Amino acid sequence: MYRKSIRREAIEAPFEELLQSMQPSRNLVDIVTAMLKQAWAMRVDQQSDQSALIAKQIKATEKQIEGLLDKLVTSESAIVIRALETRIESLDTEKLLLAEKQVKAGTPRKSFEEVFELAMAFLANPWNLREKGPFAIKIRVLRLAFQWPVAFGRENGVRAP
Repeated sequence: MYRKSIRREAIEAPFEELLQSMQPSRNLVDIVTAMLKQAWAMRVDQQSDQSALIAKQIKATEKQIEGLLDKLVTSESAIVIRALETRIESLDTEKLLLAEKQVKAGTPRKSFEEVFELAMAFLANPWNLREKGPFAIKIRVLRLAFQWPVAFGRENGVRAP
């Protein structure tokens, strides 16, 4: 028990003070927010471009189906008719899958705020996130806050290398 309290006072307390003192300026938070929003907008644009590309693929598939239907009508061989029907069914399935992909590609699954909430919470106050978060988040805060492992000297206490 005595060792634990010494360790807490000697190592953890100065480290916690250092982490509590890490507060970015409001300007930095605003810049990062603007950068993340710009990246988010670019991602949304990419999704809409992908949706348009999928729409072209759907039209191409529909043209293939129409061409095969024309061949089906003019064909007299039972083997050819079965092969054409099989191909039309597979193209129709492909078309349905593309339509489902298009719906998913058109809209983001989560909003900007949901995606970047944790990042912005960390940036605004790393200590708060470390104090209240689960163990995995505490480790992540350490990795994000310090580029190198935190150094500790008996005379100087916690210091960044």
